[in-house]
Amino acid sequence: MKTTISGGLYRREASFIPDSINKDKRTISFCWSTGARVLRVPWFDDPFYEELSMEPEHIRLTRLNNAAPFLKMHRSYELNDSIGVHERAWIENGKGFAEVRFSKRADVENIWGEVCDGILRNISVGYMTHEIDKTKKKGSLPIHRAIDWEPYENSLVLIGADADAQIRSEENKIYYPINLRSNDMPKKIEEKDVKAVGDPVPSDPGISPEQIKEIRSEELKRINEITKLCERHQIPDENKDQMIGDGLSLMDARSQILDYLTKKSDENRINPRQSTRVEAGSYNERDVFKEGMENAILHKISPSRHPLSEKGRRYMTSSLMDLAKEEQELRGERVRGQAQENIVTRSFMSTSDFPILLSNIANKELVASYGELMKSQTFRPLVQEKYFDNFKPKTSVRYGEMPDLEEVGEGEEISFDTLGESGEQWTIGSFARGTQITRKAIIDNDLDSFSILYDWTRSILRLESRIVWDLFKNHTMSDGHKVFDRKHHKNLAAKGSELGVKSMASAVYEMSMQQGINKRPGDYLDIAPSYLVVPSLLDHDARRFIYEPYSPTELAATNPYRNRFQVISEPRLNV
Repeated sequence: MKTTISGGLYRREASFIPDSINKDKRTISFCWSTGARVLRVPWFDDPFYEELSMEPEHIRLTRLNNAAPFLKMHRSYELNDSIGVHERAWIENGKGFAEVRFSKRADVENIWGEVCDGILRNISVGYMTHEIDKTKKKGSLPIHRAIDWEPYENSLVLIGADADAQIRSEENKIYYPINLRSNDMPKKIEEKDVKAVGDPVPSDPGISPEQIKEIRSEELKRINEITKLCERHQIPDENKDQMIGDGLSLMDARSQILDYLTKKSDENRINPRQSTRVEAGSYNERDVFKEGMENAILHKISPSRHPLSEKGRRYMTSSLMDLAKEEQELRGERVRGQAQENIVTRSFMSTSDFPILLSNIANKELVASYGELMKSQTFRPLVQEKYFDNFKPKTSVRYGEMPDLEEVGEGEEISFDTLGESGEQWTIGSFARGTQITRKAIIDNDLDSFSILYDWTRSILRLESRIVWDLFKNHTMSDGHKVFDRKHHKNLAAKGSELGVKSMASAVYEMSMQQGINKRPGDYLDIAPSYLVVPSLLDHDARRFIYEPYSPTELAATNPYRNRFQVISEPRLNV
C-alpha cells in the first residue's frame, strides 16, 4: 500500500483479473478496490485504520467513466505519461472493477507487449476521500470509514508496495502492507504486519511506538532530502509538494527533477533577441525576421510587384545562407563553426520554420504574379467566376423568362404560371506540379528557384485559357448540342462567311432573335452584342473592320459597325 497525506490523495495496489486480456481490442480488466481496512500512520497524527465503503452511493465513478487516463507510474506531467484510457468502471459484489484500453502509440507498444507476456503485472489505484465517518472503540485504533470517495486514476507500476499484487489465480489474495508513503519498507515490518484482504484486523495494530517513530523518521528524511533537491535546482513549490505528497522515493524524485530540468532546458534554448520587442508594434524578433525575410527576397525577385519595406531593408544584403543561420539562432540553435551543409540540413528539419517561410514566399510571389498576368487572358470579359466549396458536381440552374403580365379586372383573381428551367452541370478538378528549393540553391544563394515562379504562373494561366476556350469551342450543353450550333442554337454562321458588313449584320440579327427556354412566339431575350471574338489569324481584319477610321473616299460605303464592338483575338480559336 502506498498513500499520501497531501489533499487526502491515497493509493492502493490493485490486481489484474486473470484471463482478462483482449489482444484485439487492447483491453484488460482489474479490481481496483475491495474496500478492505488498511493501517495508516500519518506524520502529524496518530495511526488509524482506513476503510472504504463499497456502497455504490458512496463512490464517485464519474471520473473513471469519463475516460480517465491509465497512467504509467502515477505520472501525469507529460501527455505521453498516459498509456491508455478507462473504458468503464463499475461496482460488483462489493468490489470496484475497471476496464482499460491501451493506446496504439509507438511508445506504448513495448509496454502492451510486456503486459500481454506477463512481464508487467503490477497496477496501483489512486483515489481521494471527500467525507470520513470516524469511530473509535476503547482499546483499539480509530476507524476512518470513507463514505464519500473518488478513484482518480489507475497506473501500471514496476514495483508495488506488495510484491504479490499482480496477475494471479483467483485463489490468490491481495496483500496490503502497513507502510504509508515511503517506497522503502521499514526493516522491522514483518509478515505479521501485513494483512490479507478480507482477514479480520485485530484491535492491536501490531506495531510498537518505536516502530512508528522509525517510520516517521524515515519519512522526515525523505521529505527533507526532496526539499533540499528542489531548492538547489529551483523546482517550483507545487512540483515539490506533489512529489512529497505522492510519496515518491528519493530515487523517483531525482528522476522527476531531472525530467523537469531537461524540459526547461529545451524550452529556454532561445536567443535573447527572441524576447526583444520592437517599438513599432507588438511583434517579437521572430515576427520581424519572418516579415523582413519574406519582403527582402520578394523584392529581389520583382521590385515592381513587391516594394521594399522597412523590415525588408534590414535583410536586403543577406544571402539565403545568412537567413538560414539567423532563423536557427532565433530558435536558440548554435551555428558558429558549423559547416554550411549541416546548417542547411538543420534548416529543413521538422522543428524549423525555414521551409514554411520559403513556402510563404513562393505563395506570395505566385499570387502577385497571377494578379499581374491574368489581365492578359482574353476570356476574362466573357466569363463569370463562381465559388465551389467541394469537388461534387454542381448544376447551374437557368430559369425561363417571366410570363407576360395579364390585365386583372376588378374582383378577378390573379392567375399563376410556371417557369421553365434548364441546367448545366459543372465540376472542378485539381492540377499541380512541383519544384524544389534545394540545399545547393541555398548555399549558392541562387534565387532562380523563386524567379521561375513567374514562369509557373504563366503555365497556370495557359492551362486556364486552354480549358475555357476548349469549353467555348467543344462543350456539349445539357440539350445535347454544342454551345455554338447553327441548327439548334442559331448562333453559328455558315462556313466560308467572310468578315464584313453583310456577315456582321447576319450575326447581329441572329443574336437579336434569340429566345429563352419557353420560346414563346414574339418573345425575345433582347441581347445586344458587345464583343467580336475572332481567331488571331483574323485579328488584323477584325481590328481594321471595327476600329479603322473613315476615309473621304469611303463615305459611300459606310460601315455601321465601326467602334461598336470590342475585339477579342484568341490563338486557340485558329484550330
